[in-house]
Amino acid sequence: MNYLIEVLGDVGTFRNEDPGTQGNCLCLCLGTLNFNEYLVSNPSATFAVRSGGLSMLDAGINKDDVLVIDRSVPFKHGDIVMADLGNEFTIKRLVKTKTGFELHSENASGEYPNFIPKEGDNWSIVGVVTFVLKDVRTGK
Repeated sequence: MNYLIEVLGDVGTFRNEDPGTQGNCLCLCLGTLNFNEYLVSNPSATFAVRSGGLSMLDAGINKDDVLVIDRSVPFKHGDIVMADLGNEFTIKRLVKTKTGFELHSENASGEYPNFIPKEGDNWSIVGVVTFVLKDVRTGK
């Protein structure tokens, strides 16, 4: 199912020239946005999860945000990734170090430790977080 939403302009540049329309500016529509095409570049490798915690709050990811994960995107230093730690999944910032990769939390509270793999740890990158969806009215 495809949902198309009209794109009226960029915030800061869009002006409603006719105050009588009360925002009904269909004549100024710049096109449509198809969320399937915008959010998903590889459908067979893409899925969504709901964030379960606050470890990435300072990166803009809150509890219950919907995260779009793409398994086909090659991960790199600085990406936010979903990782399988063997007995749980986590969302963290991928940091390349001299000895390999680490998974860093982004929450200034200090309550959420980084994951620094040790020899013998069984973990893997599941995919790269490509989009974060949130309801700004309810905070969910």
